[in-house]
Amino acid sequence: MLFTDFLPAFLVMALFAFKGPRAWLAVTAIAAFFQAATPIVLGVGGRAAGLAPAYALLPIGVWHGLGLLFRMGRAPRGARPFAMTGRFGLLALFTAIGVFGAVAYPRLFQGLVSVLPPREGLDSGIVVPLRPSGSNYIQSFYLVCNFTIAALVYLFHQQGAITIESFRRFLWIGGTVSVAFGCYQLLAHATGLPWPASFVNSNIGVAQLPEQTVLGVRRMSATFLEPSMMSLHFLVLVGAFVFGSGRLLQGMPFVFALLVSTSSLAYFGLVALVIVWSLLDSWRTGARVVRPLLVTFACCVLAVTVDQVLFDGEMVERLVFNKFVSGSGLSRITADQLAVDTFVQTWGLGAGVGSARASSFLATLLATVGLPGTAAFLALVGSIVSVLARDRSENAGFVIYGVLGGVLAWFLSVPDMAMPLVWLFIGFGMQMDVARRPFAALRTRMAHS
Repeated sequence: MLFTDFLPAFLVMALFAFKGPRAWLAVTAIAAFFQAATPIVLGVGGRAAGLAPAYALLPIGVWHGLGLLFRMGRAPRGARPFAMTGRFGLLALFTAIGVFGAVAYPRLFQGLVSVLPPREGLDSGIVVPLRPSGSNYIQSFYLVCNFTIAALVYLFHQQGAITIESFRRFLWIGGTVSVAFGCYQLLAHATGLPWPASFVNSNIGVAQLPEQTVLGVRRMSATFLEPSMMSLHFLVLVGAFVFGSGRLLQGMPFVFALLVSTSSLAYFGLVALVIVWSLLDSWRTGARVVRPLLVTFACCVLAVTVDQVLFDGEMVERLVFNKFVSGSGLSRITADQLAVDTFVQTWGLGAGVGSARASSFLATLLATVGLPGTAAFLALVGSIVSVLARDRSENAGFVIYGVLGGVLAWFLSVPDMAMPLVWLFIGFGMQMDVARRPFAALRTRMAHS
């Protein structure tokens, strides 16, 4: 066991989180951006591994949740403002399918199915016979953690212990801190200033890889393991702040980070967000639609202009137009094809989480949780979108486009389910229509009971 340089910061977060559900939400929202950090590194399965800080804070959230449920249990029966939505049931179903499949499917299909092992690189193309492994239990643990994060947000929000307004402030703080780290990263690479790898990258124990460059330019990865992970988180924030809330000034740091990230996911994700936003919000007219579109277009024009001046257009050519014929693009396509083969060989049931990997989230779902788990997840996201799309409030827009930003990034390029930020948004999205019911009087009765 190794204590990292991130441990003091985590202990401060943990102590603050004990103040209550709102404090737990605050530090969890901020910690979600330190994806490459961990307070403690353990030797697991012959390699160093650590738990991301947002997950390490979960026991404190559970403590607050149990306390709230205990107080609700002591209140008069008529003063229990608790309601279960079908979306919560879909989340529970998805988690149950994932955990059951991780235990059962590697044993059911052992030696009969070929998979691309999770620990192999996407470019390896190596398939091996399926067998049970410790990765099945590790990924099941993360599924339970994701469920717990969303369930706690669902409970706290429904009981009025947290609000979307405070969540918005915490996210902006966490996101801007990450952007600041990213800007310093580029400066440090150019000037030779030290990069605090033992703090920011403590989950892998080494500095960020020097090959994270393109055309000689350092790729921004900020507080994340690599640029694609950073792009997913900032796409969530751009969706929530720019497209969902219309808060252009607050969202500009994240748009800037995406444009300089040299990540194909960032560029394709921005385009996908614009398209989805235009389709869902086609009923809106006037400046509320025009301004974000003009700002996005202006930023893209500026980025292309800089590329033409400094790199003769090679950056856009490599990262956008030739992405799918490059070595990276071809290896990603191959990995997704292997995942689909696994899905077919398991008769649509999947090989279990932790048994196979792919390039995109949808292919990963099909290869691991199969058709039942994929259907449950898509139904969960679809139900959140269908409910919130009818709500024209700023809070609804903030949540729906936060969810969509994460899901679009998942489906485009990121196969990892362990993204606490997205599950925080899903927790709010599962419960928002319930929160609008007139429970204020019941809460008052509970507070005085």
